Amino acid sequence: MKKLIFFLIPLILLGCGESGERDILRDVTGVWSAKTYDGTTVFEVNFDDSVKTFRLIYSPTDYNKKWENEIDIDDLYDVSIKNIEKRNNIVSFYLTKRGESFKEPIRENPIWTIRQHFGWNDDEYTISLTTHKGDNYDLGWVRDY
Repeated sequence: MKKLIFFLIPLILLGCGESGERDILRDVTGVWSAKTYDGTTVFEVNFDDSVKTFRLIYSPTDYNKKWENEIDIDDLYDVSIKNIEKRNNIVSFYLTKRGESFKEPIRENPIWTIRQHFGWNDDEYTISLTTHKGDNYDLGWVRDY
């Protein structure tokens, strides 16, 4: 019986850790948006599947299209999770354009970060996204992925 307990305890502890990591990946999976003076950016985050993807859709305002020659952007990326900090509600991930291979070593790829920000109620949150260039987006929930 003691052997069985010593065998089960590590499995239970490992299972608990994975559950927390899956929870944050499930929480940030969805469609999020940010509206700025120059247009609207939509982020489709799919971290809950075995094949993780991230989609960036940018629609400039009519003014920016006409006078700044900005164009619509619709890019799909493959994602590899770098790190999950459960304590700080942070997911860091590598990304590469869909159809391209990740660079070797993996750390040569851009690293982006998503952080959950909880309000007074732990069930309600927003996320922020920070790119490898330091651009920061405060994102609001749109819908399920």
